[in-house]
Amino acid sequence: MPINVLRKRVRPKTTKPFVGQLHPLDAVVGKPIVLEAKVTGNPQPKIEWFKNDNKLESSPHVNLSEGDNKAVLTIEKAGLNDAGEYKLTATNDLGEDSSSAP
Repeated sequence: MPINVLRKRVRPKTTKPFVGQLHPLDAVVGKPIVLEAKVTGNPQPKIEWFKNDNKLESSPHVNLSEGDNKAVLTIEKAGLNDAGEYKLTATNDLGEDSSSAP
């Protein structure tokens, strides 16, 4: 009696984005500021950082990185103009999530 083995097609699990809580912090002028949060989702979410509702981009002053299910914003040397509300947003085809820190 022949045995047929059928390959079941398994679709990868898809999940809407999740962003862990950003925590408020007090910064010292001239010292680094590091904000980081856990970020998950499948498909991989698009990560965006905002300061006072203005989108941030990587620059010599601000480093934005992501990997290992986390997103990190680093300001190398804090200045008075770095005060404000920071927001991390993760978006994929299934939705959006965000977290803010004053």
